[in-house]
Amino acid sequence: MALTDKIMFGWPMVSDDATLSGGLWTLPLSNVQLARVGRIARSTNVDLTSTIINASYAAATPISIVALSRHNLRSAAQWRIRGGSDVTFATHTVDSGWMDVWPEQWAANVLPAGHPNAATRLLTDAQIDALDPKRDAIWLPDSEVTAQYWRIELDDTTNTDGYVDIGRLIMAPRFVPTYNMAVGAEFGFIDNTTVNKSESGSQFFNVKPKARSLAMSFVNLPDAEAYSVLRDMIEQLGVSGQLYVVSRANDVEALQRRSFLATVRTLSSVQYAAAGYSTVPLVVDEVL
Repeated sequence: MALTDKIMFGWPMVSDDATLSGGLWTLPLSNVQLARVGRIARSTNVDLTSTIINASYAAATPISIVALSRHNLRSAAQWRIRGGSDVTFATHTVDSGWMDVWPEQWAANVLPAGHPNAATRLLTDAQIDALDPKRDAIWLPDSEVTAQYWRIELDDTTNTDGYVDIGRLIMAPRFVPTYNMAVGAEFGFIDNTTVNKSESGSQFFNVKPKARSLAMSFVNLPDAEAYSVLRDMIEQLGVSGQLYVVSRANDVEALQRRSFLATVRTLSSVQYAAAGYSTVPLVVDEVL
């Protein structure tokens, strides 16, 4: 299935079941399988041989979304993903080739001529540091790939930090509802910053990170899909389980803005719409 303008959910997070190896990591690679994205994996240095992630599964596993969350990869960083049945990767089923971690962030002719990013449409390192919320490295193959062995290579040898941080590895198949989220879906933010006022009325801010949120509804889904897939997903996740949300896969320039690791805010009910069809509201919030 080619990339679509419909929403897709990366679920279940099969990467949490993989056996990880490769590279050299001062903070353990297993940290990328923890729900707490603040518990990062950190490479010993930025050498190419130190920033490799091998993910092995007990059997060939379908993957449609690969993402790295809470990373410190710089503007010049590239990455490559291979998958197949050969643990040595001498042969492979899929090879993404080397890709920019930070592709063009604006469509052509959107920015005014005097804008500092107009010429390249790329973010600078300083702009990447200032992002709030942060953006993930994301790879979406045109069609689902089934493979037992996967290798993610990171090339960020000019990173002045001297290491690579990864907070969460996301590898998952994708669920794309038959009908897209209904008109009126709200893509917003949650700002946990607290505000206090002095007696004179001056305001003081305790600035906290912002999180993305998406409130949507799937109207008139076939019952088999509403109950057997979407409802099952909500039930299994609860409010603590994680999924990956890609709200529009074919929007290349905004892909990183519109995609994030999320939890379900409340367990929605399936609403009767008509014989054989149901409506399912859903609200998800970004994991910080």
